[in-house]
Amino acid sequence: MVVASLLRHYDEFCSTLRADPEQRYQQLDRHLFVATVKEKLALVGATDDIFDAWKKEVKLGFFNRNLPALAIQNFPRHLGDVTNPFHQVVMDPRCFVDQFNAMATHYQALHSTLVQQQTTINNQTAMLQSVQRQLGAMEKMHENQTQLLMQLCRQSQVSIGDTPSTICPPTIPPVTPQQATEGDGSGSRGTGVQFTSSAKHFSVSVNSLGKNPTLADQFYFFFAERAKEGYQRDKEDPNPGDNRQLGNKFQRLKETVKFMLRFCGEFPRSPPGDPAALREWSAMLKSTASEAQKLIRQQLYPGQPQKEMLQAAVIGNKAKQIIKAQGLTDLHNDAYRTLPEMPEEMILWFGKDGQSNKRQKTS
Repeated sequence: MVVASLLRHYDEFCSTLRADPEQRYQQLDRHLFVATVKEKLALVGATDDIFDAWKKEVKLGFFNRNLPALAIQNFPRHLGDVTNPFHQVVMDPRCFVDQFNAMATHYQALHSTLVQQQTTINNQTAMLQSVQRQLGAMEKMHENQTQLLMQLCRQSQVSIGDTPSTICPPTIPPVTPQQATEGDGSGSRGTGVQFTSSAKHFSVSVNSLGKNPTLADQFYFFFAERAKEGYQRDKEDPNPGDNRQLGNKFQRLKETVKFMLRFCGEFPRSPPGDPAALREWSAMLKSTASEAQKLIRQQLYPGQPQKEMLQAAVIGNKAKQIIKAQGLTDLHNDAYRTLPEMPEEMILWFGKDGQSNKRQKTS
């Protein structure tokens, strides 16, 4: 047993001597143990190859007999340079219990780490979603505040320096200037009052007119609140209200505006996209409405400038008498094609149905 132990650990012992930090055994023959082994080998006539074969045989025999008790990580230490030592080895699976336990421990540790990482990722995802919702709410709040400031700005621009009217300044949404079409001669103006955002329902905006609005108020309301588009939205509403009453109210407004356009120098321009120019546009629209109302009053009640003028008179028999006396033509005739900035669709819309149909057929 002693000899077997010496042979099995001889190479390891020599490696330890060579690793001496003080380099005292660079020549191993000077060590007493190594010198003794060399001397005994010389006495029995064993060469270095025979001695290496003895060491290999001792290591392989020890390995085969004690393999179940050896730790797997120590196999290289026991085998050294022995090649293919397992060809005659039969292992009991119970020898790998420690290795299986170690693998199970590592797996559980990795699984625990995975669960923790998933929890952390879920928490961070929830926080990110919360931040996104807060950002959306802040953007919506910013949009609402911007709209409120724009409304206040427009109201102040409309009311400063203007004569108080019977109606509140209408809410004019932000718009984009309508680009002029080629060959229309309109320059930078658009063709008619066309807004980019959706108009309010006519059933809602008409309440701002009050009970007894003036003709100028109705004219201003029609273009500023886009009554034509608003009434179209009411007709497309899946839950309409009293369509007959609303339609009669809109028809009276249309007839009033149609008649007042006969006394206007040009068709109202599109509202500007710049909020700073809305005051000038609003003042120009009110001035156009006031001038038309003044001319109509002079025609209906000559010599009576203070006499109240009702809407019924404008769209009733007196209006027809004025048209006949002055030789005015309907909007759908060619005489009204020269009204500056008036689009073709508005000419047809204000004109009579029969004449509009004829125009469409001839075109």
